[in-house]
Amino acid sequence: MTQDQNNNFQDPAQSVPIQDNTETSTQKNDEESSSIWDDILGWVSLLVALPLFLMLARILPDLDWRWNLDRWLLGLLVVAVVYMMMQWVKWLSILGLLFGVGFLTYGSFAKGNHYSWKNAIFDYKSIVYASAEESEPVDYIVNMMSTPERVKIVNACDYSSPKVINFARKCISENEEFCEYADADEYYKYREIIQAFAIFKYVNTNKKWHYVMDPPKREYYAKASASVETLAGDCDCHAIFLASCIRAINVKTRIVITYDHAYPEMGIDKKDWSGVVYLIKRELFPTESAGKKICYHQEGDTYWINLDYTDAYPGGHFMDNNDKKVSIINIP
Repeated sequence: MTQDQNNNFQDPAQSVPIQDNTETSTQKNDEESSSIWDDILGWVSLLVALPLFLMLARILPDLDWRWNLDRWLLGLLVVAVVYMMMQWVKWLSILGLLFGVGFLTYGSFAKGNHYSWKNAIFDYKSIVYASAEESEPVDYIVNMMSTPERVKIVNACDYSSPKVINFARKCISENEEFCEYADADEYYKYREIIQAFAIFKYVNTNKKWHYVMDPPKREYYAKASASVETLAGDCDCHAIFLASCIRAINVKTRIVITYDHAYPEMGIDKKDWSGVVYLIKRELFPTESAGKKICYHQEGDTYWINLDYTDAYPGGHFMDNNDKKVSIINIP
């Protein structure tokens, strides 16, 4: 073999071109990015699927399978379907999610009554509650979301404010009679409810609240912490204030909005209802409620008792006999 032939000869192993690692690295990054988004969409699917599952679980017949396997399978099916739909329009779902995060973040830091993370969490809790408890969950959710002043009302219910908490405790501590009932062994299980009634009595029965009209051509929703100083305002300010004070002691409340009025209601479990009626009629408000009925709305296993200022006892009559609910705002 000549020198030229030897120089022209190449080892086959050396003739293989070196692979470009750039393409492999890019592909790996794309796969990791896709995996992260898949995980995020998976968690979002769970959040979306929960209220849907609760609605379907109420509508579909209970097969009474062992260990509730029918409900577990239904839940898995709902999550799988929601996740597959999000994957089907994956990039549209991702863009919508990014837009929503930006929108809520802006609303959380901007001045004014913008829709924020707090409002979104509030609404999600309300939707989950409606799906599990309301007799007509779809109507409830549609009415709730279509209430134009909902965000302002929600933001006004600042029941975690120290001013509201201290006011609620003051109402309870100054009513020695109700405190004795709340501490008695026979009524101890109604302790929080009796304390809530003490707040109602201080604000409504003792004529502490003064009705004052809003400015002309404007709806003003005073924060509960501001109403502590004045104890005055129109019906929606009263509803916001009383519902917030009672919620401050961990009793569930909501605000009912009708065509021309707003009023607060307090939630009572079905198993406690008869005992609460006895307390109102026989022990706590016997004179005020004598010969009168208890007005309430029943939603599933919850009795929502009227706390409006129309009467001097919980469960007073609905104003103008108007119990037609346009919208309901639960205070989570």
